[in-house]
Amino acid sequence: MPYVNIDGADIFFEIYGEELSLAGASAVRKPTLLVLHGGPGFDHTYEIDFLNNFSSIAQVIFLDHRGNGRSVDENPDHWNLAQWGSDVFQFCEALKIQAPFVIGDSFGGHVLLEYAVTYPGHARGLILVDTEAKFSRERLLEGYEKLGGTQARAIAQACFDNPTAENFVRYAERCRQYEAIGEIPDSFFKYCIMKGEVTAHYFSSEIFSFDYIPRLDRVASPVLVLASTENPVHSLESAKEMADAFESPCDLRTYVNCAKIAIDAVEPACKDISQFIHNYA
Repeated sequence: MPYVNIDGADIFFEIYGEELSLAGASAVRKPTLLVLHGGPGFDHTYEIDFLNNFSSIAQVIFLDHRGNGRSVDENPDHWNLAQWGSDVFQFCEALKIQAPFVIGDSFGGHVLLEYAVTYPGHARGLILVDTEAKFSRERLLEGYEKLGGTQARAIAQACFDNPTAENFVRYAERCRQYEAIGEIPDSFFKYCIMKGEVTAHYFSSEIFSFDYIPRLDRVASPVLVLASTENPVHSLESAKEMADAFESPCDLRTYVNCAKIAIDAVEPACKDISQFIHNYA
């Protein structure tokens, strides 16, 4: 299995697509698309069907964040945005990846922003999907109440405020249905290694305290923000707030009647991401 050791942790990764394009008169190096999965407490496998679409125009590299999936680090003191963001930079250094495009959805977007403000200009481009620079508890609760009434709001509130195994189960049974307009296929998380202890740690520590808005002026790479109109967890308002705070070129793309882009808006999102990579490659 492919692993790279970063600060004492073995980070698991998978590579899809060749580094060199051999079509044409000479071999041409393709850009790298580095994928930061959501969660935390998941792994990268649920994103493969969506993001492997780009393996013809980029070498796509999926990693499991420290403590998540097949990566190893059982110390909760290391499960934080500062470490996860540093891991992205060190991962690129270890594999000699230069000027990658980096895409992060949900929690992966939080990690991406930590990396982007700490290492400005390191990435060729940043792609933020269904995420935010500051997590709003009230917007989340309002989103669930709009879609599922007061019961859904109460269950979501219990899960985020008191992230126990029992509350996670109730959330999955009652609230996860609102995370996509289309039906979430059984295969979506089929291969994911779930680590609820990492999710619980993040929910009880950083999820409501991080705020990258004041620091987004440090970002020195072009940015593409992809936002859903109906996502109760990652609101359109939060996406707009984030997009407005960048001083780097930033393009906000909004998908109507969409809650989860990787399920509800795959085709238009793929077109927008492909165009962004083409523009800045």
